[in-house]
Amino acid sequence: MAITHRQKLHLMLAGAALLGVAGIGTPAQAQIRNVIDTLAADGRFDRFIEIVQRAGFTDQLRGVGPITLLAPTNTAFNTAPSGVISAMMEQGSGGVGGGSLSGGSPDQIRLRAFVQYFMVPAVMPVGEGTTRVRTLNGADIAVTRMGEVVTVVNPAPGQQVSGFSAAGINATAPATVVQTIPASNGVVAVIDRVIFP
Repeated sequence: MAITHRQKLHLMLAGAALLGVAGIGTPAQAQIRNVIDTLAADGRFDRFIEIVQRAGFTDQLRGVGPITLLAPTNTAFNTAPSGVISAMMEQGSGGVGGGSLSGGSPDQIRLRAFVQYFMVPAVMPVGEGTTRVRTLNGADIAVTRMGEVVTVVNPAPGQQVSGFSAAGINATAPATVVQTIPASNGVVAVIDRVIFP
């Protein structure tokens, strides 16, 4: 039986009930992957997975949850400011040495802060209206639910503790949660835009 968009959003709302549905501690657990393996099996998240790997969070996303991982699709990265992403991936060694495909080492501090902005250390609450939620990098996201539409955005660009605030790059339009996927250690919330801390 296929799960509708509304039912998937209700899974996020359920919190503890979601954990029971996802099968944590039950035989069904073997049938559901952890959040990072869920992304890898999907095929829509190659660019985000590369960034997660370079930031060193792959093992953490395979570990104990619950965690909500906001996961921008490859298409979402096509509309993001590519210079900012490239700078994080290539900065650090002046183009010599190697962590990225272009030969530069990633800017680990910014890269880790960026990835942690997509990680909520709980099943993210999604009640009607707007709720501020603290991410693992210490900055907040604003989660807004109006009917069946859920969006996330940086609520205070330029004022975030762990924000980029470089030339207003973190002042972006809200990302829409287009799908939620249960995982053994939480939830993958698929988003259609890249957001910045």
